[in-house]
Amino acid sequence: MALNFKGVPYQTEWTEYPEIAPTLKAQGVPPNECPPASFLYTIPTVRFDDNTIIMDSKPIAAELEKRHPSPSLHLNSPLVSKVEELLPKIVRPLVPILLPATPRNLLNKPSFDFFQETRKQMFGMPLDEYEKQKGGEHVWDDAKPGFEQMASLLHENEGPFFMGQTPSYADFILVSCIKWFQRIDDRFFQKAVSHDEIFRKQFDACQKWMERDAE
Repeated sequence: MALNFKGVPYQTEWTEYPEIAPTLKAQGVPPNECPPASFLYTIPTVRFDDNTIIMDSKPIAAELEKRHPSPSLHLNSPLVSKVEELLPKIVRPLVPILLPATPRNLLNKPSFDFFQETRKQMFGMPLDEYEKQKGGEHVWDDAKPGFEQMASLLHENEGPFFMGQTPSYADFILVSCIKWFQRIDDRFFQKAVSHDEIFRKQFDACQKWMERDAE
């Protein structure tokens, strides 16, 4: 979204999960600091025109802001940290339904197998079993306080963006997450935006920066 927002031309190289680490290692990308072993290398990763390689969304956004300061992502806005603080209150309760549905509905066979195995190691059981034990409609009730707090933050400046009429990186954090819900299962998307009409207004206002994810 940040690349589209800034109007920076780019090409996308789609990579299956098992190939992420080998591909980035071959490019000389240093691993993440102190993550679980399966997350030493993560996407998105961007190679800039001068061959600088940056891994993960927020460092990429910071580099984009330096190279292309206008329009600004407003990375220094306190709203960014507020959204980062609130988002786990939405996502963590929903993990038992989001993660099992991700490989089932989105991934090709190589990535499907990798995702299933690494998450089996993470949770100590297959994702289907994890979903049976921890999932269900109650997870939306558990996430409701997070949605309510996030909606309240959006309403502070009357939307559709966290900064009112000015889009920022804070919006992209939340909207990219809601977009993930939509790609997994439209029912998840509809459930999420139904918490408050301002979520749909924000999503729709950001739609033009989600129309293109590859070129």
